[in-house]
Amino acid sequence: MGEAVDLNKYCAQQIQIPPQLPNILKQYTKAAIRTQPKCLLQWSAAYFRAMTNGEVPPSKDRMEYPENEATSGLTMGMLRVLNKQLGPKGQVTKEEMRQKWKSMCLDTAYLEELFTVGNLPNPFEWIFFVGLSAGTLGKTLTDTMKTVCEVLTDQPDGAEPYIEMKTWWKVYMFMVEIDGKIPMLQVEQVQEYLTTIVSGNQDMIGPRDFLHQDCPQLH
Repeated sequence: MGEAVDLNKYCAQQIQIPPQLPNILKQYTKAAIRTQPKCLLQWSAAYFRAMTNGEVPPSKDRMEYPENEATSGLTMGMLRVLNKQLGPKGQVTKEEMRQKWKSMCLDTAYLEELFTVGNLPNPFEWIFFVGLSAGTLGKTLTDTMKTVCEVLTDQPDGAEPYIEMKTWWKVYMFMVEIDGKIPMLQVEQVQEYLTTIVSGNQDMIGPRDFLHQDCPQLH
């Protein structure tokens, strides 16, 4: 007969459960509910890997019922998560982008298409990717630039999502170049108007500035 098994070492008193485990599982459950990943297993692996490494997890701040969702599955909430993860880096490699994109259970083929459409180098400037992604969530360039503000802003929820004018303008000109059909005279009129407006607001711009009836059309 085989060696006798000491069942006592498997009793409840002998099994040590880290005291922080219930809270970890509670936070994980809340994150999963908020994020609603398409592949829970894939997302969970990315979530716990990020937590272990002290990184920003692929978790939305709140549940969303998006009116606009890209073909890739990308939503405003997901883009905000990606911005938290990668925005502080400024320059991002394509491999880093692929890993974070995959952790959100998004269509990887669509990501490669974005790389191509934007003709992005490796590494690339993060704010340009935000512009490309925002462009998939709306119908017009104005929609895109509004989303850019909402993703990149440091303002609290409910406040006007201001960002620096120089950042906004870099993304706008990048998107104008991709569009290829917007007359430069129109772009110059936009610049002249907005430069005057933001000069009185510490060079910060928000959607209300370029959505104003006096602002020339962005596209």
